[in-house]
Amino acid sequence: MKNTASKNGVSARSLAPEKQLQTLCDVLNDARQPERRDAFLALWKRWLAAGSLKQMVADDRRLWRDVSEAWNPCLMYEGNGAAWGVSVIPSDSGVPATAEKWAIEDFALLMLNPMRDNLRGPCQRPSCQRYYIKKRETKVYCSKRCGNAASASRSNAALDKAKREALLKSAAKFWPQWRVRKHPNRSFWIADRVNGSHVRMRTKNGWKPVRVISGKFVSRNAVAIQELVQTQVQARSQT
Repeated sequence: MKNTASKNGVSARSLAPEKQLQTLCDVLNDARQPERRDAFLALWKRWLAAGSLKQMVADDRRLWRDVSEAWNPCLMYEGNGAAWGVSVIPSDSGVPATAEKWAIEDFALLMLNPMRDNLRGPCQRPSCQRYYIKKRETKVYCSKRCGNAASASRSNAALDKAKREALLKSAAKFWPQWRVRKHPNRSFWIADRVNGSHVRMRTKNGWKPVRVISGKFVSRNAVAIQELVQTQVQARSQT
């Protein structure tokens, strides 16, 4: 028996539920058909917000009719003696094949899929945003590559924060030492002292040199530096 599929291979027959779900996921990631993709995405998000198909179509009789009539039941021979299974085929409604019609068929097929709750997305990596099939409860990235990239980004952010804190701490040490006669510009004088002191920061791999700074860095962080100075003064007064 021939496989009956809708546009771009979204099929209701001869496909395991996980493969069928992947074809639907591919529709959500298909930039070649933005109208169909967006219409399907809108229906899927509406279903998620409602919590159930019954609640979703409660006040939309037209949507319920379109979804319920999108596919028709069909007996399919399983190849094991007298074993027959029930599958579905697209209904011949005579409605023009618009992006909205395809989206209705995609959504109805999703509702028939026992693994429909595993469709997730978008990927939490900002530069990706693809939809994916959930393989574990805590999965928030579409692939291991995106997960590793996001982890590296968080590590870099933490490293940058540690570098900034080390530089601010060094600048706070020199802040009270500045005098006008030494240099007319406090920010540039402090930046020169910080760079000359070869600031280092502790990492999991040992001590690491911190990049040099400019007078602009000191100017932009003047408030934070002065707060550190006050904290250091208070700490010394309490000891």
